[in-house]
Amino acid sequence: MTKLKVTEPITHKELCLAVAKRYNKKVAVFEYKSTVSTEEPDVLIFDFGCSYLFEIKVSLSDFKADLKKECRKKYIVNYYMSHIHSKLMEEPEKYSPRVHRQFFLIKRDHPKLIYVEPKHLGNKRYYVCPWGLIPVELVPEGWGLLYYRNGKFYEKKKSGTFRTNYMTEQNLLVHAFRRYASGDSTGIIVNTYGGDK
Repeated sequence: MTKLKVTEPITHKELCLAVAKRYNKKVAVFEYKSTVSTEEPDVLIFDFGCSYLFEIKVSLSDFKADLKKECRKKYIVNYYMSHIHSKLMEEPEKYSPRVHRQFFLIKRDHPKLIYVEPKHLGNKRYYVCPWGLIPVELVPEGWGLLYYRNGKFYEKKKSGTFRTNYMTEQNLLVHAFRRYASGDSTGIIVNTYGGDK
């Protein structure tokens, strides 16, 4: 059985760049600073109809601090409907067929609306770290996990699909293209049409 080499040390900036190059679809911004958003993604990749957020962690303490961010917290979006559900179970005759149907449709079409994260960046979201740094069991529900070792990425957990903050993403993308068109490509990688398949 062949042993893998010991992982070489890598900085946060180096890992951001490696992720941006490896997973870029159409446009990637990494370690991107702008005045149009308070959210500063480590790596945010845009594709047609989907965006990918990568949170880069090179220490476990940084990962644990990230979990406490306001945008990571889950909350109940519709107390009224969850309250109505308990009342429907207790006294169904007090509510009209319209209320019964509305609740049925919400439960059927949006089963996760009762307990969700606030809108944030990325339809798909991954934590990325050097090999073994973040235990898989600590990764929040829905988030994916990528390990990095010796120039290669290994998917340890697949990302689910999240609601994204389209307005913030659009602002970041417009800002990045304006900067790129002005000749400043710092933190921006664009796949031009010459490279499309």
